[in-house]
Amino acid sequence: MRGTDRILSWFLRKAIIPRTIRLDIPGFIVERVEAESDIRNVLLPEALIGNLERRIVDQAGQEGVQRLYSVGKRFGYRHALISRLPVWEGQSVFQKRKFLSAAHFVIKYIGSVYSSDIREVIYLQAKKLTIRANNFVVCRHNGLGLLLTSGGVAGIWAYAMNDHTVEGVQTACEGRVDAHCEVVCAPSTEIEKEGHKVYHERRLTHLALDKRYRDFNQPRKLEYTETSVQDMINLGVFGYEGGVLSLGGERHFVCGASLVYMLEEEFGGDTAVGRVLRETACEQGRRIGAAAGRRDYRRFVPEYLAACGWGDTLISESARLKLRVNFFPWTKWADTASFAIFKGLVEGMLSELRQKRKKFRAVYGDTKAGWLTLQMS
Repeated sequence: MRGTDRILSWFLRKAIIPRTIRLDIPGFIVERVEAESDIRNVLLPEALIGNLERRIVDQAGQEGVQRLYSVGKRFGYRHALISRLPVWEGQSVFQKRKFLSAAHFVIKYIGSVYSSDIREVIYLQAKKLTIRANNFVVCRHNGLGLLLTSGGVAGIWAYAMNDHTVEGVQTACEGRVDAHCEVVCAPSTEIEKEGHKVYHERRLTHLALDKRYRDFNQPRKLEYTETSVQDMINLGVFGYEGGVLSLGGERHFVCGASLVYMLEEEFGGDTAVGRVLRETACEQGRRIGAAAGRRDYRRFVPEYLAACGWGDTLISESARLKLRVNFFPWTKWADTASFAIFKGLVEGMLSELRQKRKKFRAVYGDTKAGWLTLQMS
């Protein structure tokens, strides 16, 4: 089978036919929950999240580990909540079979997005989940996996078990030279009995969708570009092999846009760590710009951002280069966000492609038009 045929076959099976994740809408990556409800996602570079984890731990030590785990668990719990995943409450035998069937499907779905293979064991009475995966995103490189592996999976399982005491530990990791990645989730007292160091996070309230979420994030026709993920694959800008999307060797993965906001909420008030967010994103942006080669930044940057689900971008130049992004992913944290990660990512791309350092002085967001618009200058 030719490369393009394999790509289209995979996307048809995993995304287009079941419509679980839509990868063919310019400016938007949406995950279908119900006929009238979508979750806004973005395509993130794996190295961006991996380097953020590593540098925050280097900067803040064990406190950084705890805070990253906390963000991950809250993110996983929120995603399970807004995805309306099933909750186990000790129902009948029939309901148990139905719950287990749904849980196995969710885990396989996680595996199709985040890893090349995944296997799970569930003990409902003990509220225990063990998953093993190969090539799991992020942790395979840095050996941490706090946001998406131990933290993220713990949040999903805590929601499914309706038990905030459920925590997660990563007992094996390819990034630590193990044969596979393994995560164990159970009530923290049970994990501690097995001799594992456990991080705790119980702040799992106020994570539901704001009533404005659907209106601000509904897909709209773009004005400045018409590029989707699928378009970038067909054009050969993004590579594909074994279910992994990449640009110049940089793996990208689909992730709820809430993760970026929640990272900034947790660390934005810390000057030293907050600087890490922007600087790490800027370095990532430079690598993306380098992978783009000699492409015109006025075309490549809007196309890349649209394909990755960030909305519709216009670059304008007069006395100073400015950026306007319509339909930027919105969450209830937008009013207080600094958009440091997005800002750093764009600064890095523009600096590399223009061969001239670019740093935005101001970022301003508003929703007057019925969607979130960012103005950067």
